[in-house]
Amino acid sequence: MSPESQNKLPITAIFPTYNCGGRIRQHIEQSASWLKHVDELIVVNSYSTDGTIDAIKEAFEGSKVTILQHPRGLYESWNHGVRAASNDYIYFSTIGDIITLDGLEKLLATAQELGSDLVVSPPSFVADGPKLDPLTGIEWPIHTLIRELQIKEPTIFPARLTYDCVLIFMERALLGSSASNLYKTSALLKHPFSDEFFSAGDSQWLINNNFEIRLAVMPEVVSTYLFHQKDWSFDNSESERGYWLRCTFAYGAFNTHLDHSPSFQPEVIQLLRKIVETSVGQADEPHKGEVICIEELTGQIAQIDPQTDKYQFTIQAMLARSNYLIFRQRERKYKQQLGPIRFIWPNALINRTRKKQSKRELRGLMRTIKKSWTALNKNNV
Repeated sequence: MSPESQNKLPITAIFPTYNCGGRIRQHIEQSASWLKHVDELIVVNSYSTDGTIDAIKEAFEGSKVTILQHPRGLYESWNHGVRAASNDYIYFSTIGDIITLDGLEKLLATAQELGSDLVVSPPSFVADGPKLDPLTGIEWPIHTLIRELQIKEPTIFPARLTYDCVLIFMERALLGSSASNLYKTSALLKHPFSDEFFSAGDSQWLINNNFEIRLAVMPEVVSTYLFHQKDWSFDNSESERGYWLRCTFAYGAFNTHLDHSPSFQPEVIQLLRKIVETSVGQADEPHKGEVICIEELTGQIAQIDPQTDKYQFTIQAMLARSNYLIFRQRERKYKQQLGPIRFIWPNALINRTRKKQSKRELRGLMRTIKKSWTALNKNNV
């Protein structure tokens, strides 16, 4: 290792690019404060045709930068860059999302001090436009967790508690923006991202690998996230892809949760798996759309294991999420079939009320997580 490398942060910064020639120069300028301090910079370009590579070469003239070409595919491009990295940590610098040098150093210090595979921090938000005006009133799951659990300093988030949060937030990315996070290279090599989930591969990554990684939360805001037009959105109720993802994520999350629930009776786990398949379907099959009654399910479990209290959170999260998916899908169909008439159609109004109730139940589960967090901290004092 050269003396110059010894003085740099042991971080490989990965720039995934595709036809972003109009933005790349500004992004590099805004990232200048930290770029010269990381040990390695890798650009993974997906055969841009708009001069992106020329702009990158011009901006980094005289600097050490590795430029790789990889076919289109967001997360496969990320994986390609990770495989070429030579440092212990990975930072994904997505175009328009900006971090400070101080922020990057704090993420690194947290990862090293806590021995984490991933450090998550909450971003602030700016609007797409020439002035990049700040946006307020936006809250992602990471902001909710920090506020509700009153996280004041960098801390390891236990795997079980993380997964309880996953069951509540599901497709609403618990990791926030990867441009606000720092990953350990070895974790990404062992658990690469998948490109099968459109632009939600990082959400799926946590659902699949939560029990295999050590996750830390750093509550300080050290980066900005640019809200820009995407090819699709979870908030687009017309999106069949979004609905498929919600069901797929729910199926995977519930089953992974049950796989790592050693105190649950095997017969209860088997029953809950049947509920998952009935309510959200299997990974490769559509669901039946059957709304489940919590009292009925609790009664069935009590016949197997009288200690039903230990199942309560799982039951409530599972049923609230499953029923929410069903009511949301029905609302989408009412919107397509009835248009404005749905606002006076009794069945549509009842369905909307039930959907809102399921959403309130999901939010209400945060109280259980807060109690678990408080008890955990007391035990660690």
